[in-house]
Amino acid sequence: MATTLGYRSDERALTTKDAQEPVRPGVSRASRVLFRLAQACAFVAGFAMILTVALWGDTSPGGLNVHVAALAALLPVALALHQLLRTRLSEILLAVGAAGLLRFVVIGILLAQGVISTQQESDTLHLAWAAYASWLVITNILLVRSRALPRLIPVIGVVAGILFAGAELAWSQGLLIDWRNNPSLANEAQAVGTRGNMLSLAASLVVPVWSFGLTFVLGSRAPKTMAGIGRAILIEPLLSIRRIQTGSRPKEG
Repeated sequence: MATTLGYRSDERALTTKDAQEPVRPGVSRASRVLFRLAQACAFVAGFAMILTVALWGDTSPGGLNVHVAALAALLPVALALHQLLRTRLSEILLAVGAAGLLRFVVIGILLAQGVISTQQESDTLHLAWAAYASWLVITNILLVRSRALPRLIPVIGVVAGILFAGAELAWSQGLLIDWRNNPSLANEAQAVGTRGNMLSLAASLVVPVWSFGLTFVLGSRAPKTMAGIGRAILIEPLLSIRRIQTGSRPKEG
C-alpha cells in the first residue's frame, strides 16, 4: 500500500513539473529545409568527387563539369556546418570557404566553355586552394571540439583538409623553382609537382568518405532555429517557392 501511494505521489510530482516547464519549440521549417538540402548535397558532392577521381587528369568539359558539381554541392553543406557552430570564427570560415568554392565553380564553368585558358585560371588558383583547405581543416576542428557531430566524421574532414593543404604547399614550392632559366632544376620541379598531385588525389579520395558521413548524420542534427544571412539568401527563397506551390494547388471538395 505504501509503495502504491509512493508511486502515485511521484507520478503527480512529475506531472506537475512537466506542466510548469515551458514548451520547447520544434525544429523550424527553415532549419529543416537547409539540413535536408545539405544532406542531399553532401551525397551529390561525394558521388561527384568519386567521378572526379575516376576521371583524374581529364581536362575535357565533361571532366571539368563533374568537378564543378562536386564543389558547388558543398556550398549548402558549408552553410549547415556553420549553423551547427554559430561562432564568429565559423562565420569567417564560412565566408572564406564559400569564396573559394564559388571561385572554383565560376572559373570551372568558364574553363569548360572555353572562355578562359588554364594559364588565366592559375592567377587565383592557389588562393582558392588555400581558402578551401583552411575551411576544411579549421571548421572540422571546431566540430570536433563542439561535439556537434560524431567525432569520426569531422576528423576525416580534418585529414582531407590537411592533405589539400599539403598539396597546395607542394605546388607553391614548385612555383619557386626557376627551372625555365635553369633547366637542370626541371626534374626537381616535376617531382614537387607530382607530390602535390598525389596529395590532392589522396584528399579527393578522403572527401567522399567525409561527405557520405555527413549525409547520414546531418538530417538529425538540425538546430531548432536558423540564424544569419544564410537564411535570407538561401532558405527564404526555397520557402517562398514552396508556399507558392502549395497556394496554387486546387482545394479539394
